Amino acid sequence: MKLENNKKKIKYGTIYFTILAALLVVFGINSKNVDLLSKNNDNETQIKSSSNDNKTIYKAYYELYLGKDYSQKQEINNEADYIAIVTIDSLSASNWDTLNKEYVSPYTKGTAKVVKTLKGELPATINYRRLGAEISYNEWIKGDVDPEKLEKVTTIQENKKNVVVDSRMSHDIHLEVGKTYLVFMKQYSCCNIDNEYTIIAFEHGTRELQKQTENSVLSTQNIGSLKVKDNVTGNWVNLSDVVNMGEIK
Repeated sequence: MKLENNKKKIKYGTIYFTILAALLVVFGINSKNVDLLSKNNDNETQIKSSSNDNKTIYKAYYELYLGKDYSQKQEINNEADYIAIVTIDSLSASNWDTLNKEYVSPYTKGTAKVVKTLKGELPATINYRRLGAEISYNEWIKGDVDPEKLEKVTTIQENKKNVVVDSRMSHDIHLEVGKTYLVFMKQYSCCNIDNEYTIIAFEHGTRELQKQTENSVLSTQNIGSLKVKDNVTGNWVNLSDVVNMGEIK
């Protein structure tokens, strides 16, 4: 479903991502492979119904067309001020911007250990935040992510206390504690606190690392052979395919 020529904004702190061409939103739930269809005007929205441990997860996926193609190596390397391999130590979800005192689109935040810095200068441990999170329906409804749409298309009666909304780009992933990722980051004066970095570029800015058996692979000579996951295709590619190796110290 594409809503053509429908300019909307995803609000993340005080950073606005303007959708230049189209917005694709899918609300749904994974369960029992049963699809319920609900029509809203001329657009068809797919809703999948299911529950897990008395918790129902609604998927609120979107796609942004921003005039920048972060799947291109040079584009994402130019955009990022910091590139690093990090291991996630902690994470939590929120849609409250403490600096600007307002509700925003759901985001994930936490701490991470820097395994290897590939661009810029970073401390051994950082705070991070990135767009996208699983958040309770009762918190999500307070934000600016079009909750009326979900109410309109959802015909299933749920106890809202048990409903979780999975809000993210359609090809993006959620971080997991203990996993190691290649991340592309910036710092924004508007919404980053001290030692906090924003992971950018949506599904292209966070790439899971394939498990390695030898620590020596993190040397400058061998680091390009590390395998990172392309979240769009699902393929494993060389780190050197997405990072400018000449910038690594």
